[in-house]
Amino acid sequence: MKQATLSIFRFASLSLLLLSSTLGCDSSRGGNPSFDQDKISAQIGDLINGVIKGSDAPLEELQKLHQFEYQIVRLSVDSSPKAMEGALDQLGKQRWDCFHVEKQTLLDSEQKKRRVFTFFCKRKGETPLRYVPRSILGR
Repeated sequence: MKQATLSIFRFASLSLLLLSSTLGCDSSRGGNPSFDQDKISAQIGDLINGVIKGSDAPLEELQKLHQFEYQIVRLSVDSSPKAMEGALDQLGKQRWDCFHVEKQTLLDSEQKKRRVFTFFCKRKGETPLRYVPRSILGR
């Protein structure tokens, strides 16, 4: 599985390199008139589709592009702003996006009330394909 993912990443990197080298070659802007950027993009897309169809590992990687992971984090209302900021910074470094916050009162194991901020976070799955333009992968 890891070997297949590494192969996909290398292939995707090469495809990105090829595609990025074509971006400045638009004939309408004075580039090479015999160069067809759409044709090259289609060929690169066909190559990637060939790799995807040749293995089941890329299918899993493609699915990660459209799936979210979720995490719920609770911080005490009594936490200092600096502590909350630090906790949110750590979430951000791990690519978590907090999309909703609620102030709640919870009961702990001793039936004591505890006031917390509940942060609802999400992120897209980690995959090397997230660095490949969607125009190449298809939507």
